[in-house]
Amino acid sequence: SRFDELQIINTTMTGSPIPDVLPEGNNVAQMSFVALTGNDFSGTLPSIIGSFQSLTKLLLQNNAFSGDVPSELSNLQSLVELQMQGNDFDSVPPSMCNLRNASGGGMLEIYVSDCDEVGCTCCSECL
Repeated sequence: SRFDELQIINTTMTGSPIPDVLPEGNNVAQMSFVALTGNDFSGTLPSIIGSFQSLTKLLLQNNAFSGDVPSELSNLQSLVELQMQGNDFDSVPPSMCNLRNASGGGMLEIYVSDCDEVGCTCCSECL
């Protein structure tokens, strides 16, 4: 069976769902949509997310994720939407801006973050 979407939205779940709920092995390449929005999830994002080469949408907004966003996220050339606002991230790697550069192969159209906190210089929207 194909597992290509994961949505956990507006629940009362807490703690760190990552990597517990993310697929491993062959399924990683097939993930196209991950939404962990409006929960009380915490902890850091694992670099394994950078292996989700088919990922087009990554929605992490309004949780309590913290730490640095892993630079491996800038490997996601298929990413069209990334929303990270409403968390406690310390920084976003500058290489994320490469995904917003169409001449560099990036397709990222919607990139929303808490720019004052993480220093996003190329976000489509800052909150």
